[in-house]
Order: sequence, then C-alpha cells, then structure tokens
Amino acid sequence: MTYRLVVETMTLPDLSNAMPDEPLRLSEAVWLPSLGRRISEKIFRTAIANGDLRAERLGRTLYVTPAAIAEWRENAAVTPAERSRAPEPRRDDGRAAASRAKARSALAALKDAR
Repeated sequence: MTYRLVVETMTLPDLSNAMPDEPLRLSEAVWLPSLGRRISEKIFRTAIANGDLRAERLGRTLYVTPAAIAEWRENAAVTPAERSRAPEPRRDDGRAAASRAKARSALAALKDAR
C-alpha cells in the first residue's frame, strides 16, 4: 500500500495596513490582525444574518469593513453583572419551620418502626 502526502501552501492576505472603511471579503476578514485570533466565516455570516454585523453584498460576495467588525465586537462585549454586597435575608413565614418539623417527626417514626 502506498500513501501520498499532499501539502498545500496558503498565502495569507496582508491586512496590516487595511483601512477602516476598506471592504474585505469574509475570507479575508477572518485574518484581520485586530481580531487577535482567527474568527470563522460562519461566525461572521451568523452575525450578518442576525443583523449584528453590517455587510454589503455585491453580486454573491459579502463584504465587511474593519470598522464594522470593530463596532460589532464593541456591541458584543460582555460586562459583569453588578452584585449587592450581601444577599437579602429570606423571609420565614412559618411554613418552612412547620415543614421541617413534620419531616423530622416522619423520619423519627420510620426509625422507631425498625
């Protein structure tokens, strides 16, 4: 049995000097250095379909700008929820204590039945 190893090389687009309003195909935009990591085209397409990311369609090709991506990321930023210093004390209306007492007596009856 013979195996053949096929290696393809890919040239990444040089986007280090991309202008903020320069339209980029989604296949190019995934490589923007400002993203910090590669984001898939599927994530971009989902954001466009949800109306979260502005895009232009010319023919069959979708284009986004670095400025639109920056705006989308800013709007998607998650901020931690504020918490109060201490939780509010639970109100005891007597039902919980009565329920616990009933459960204790039932447990004691089961133990005595042995």
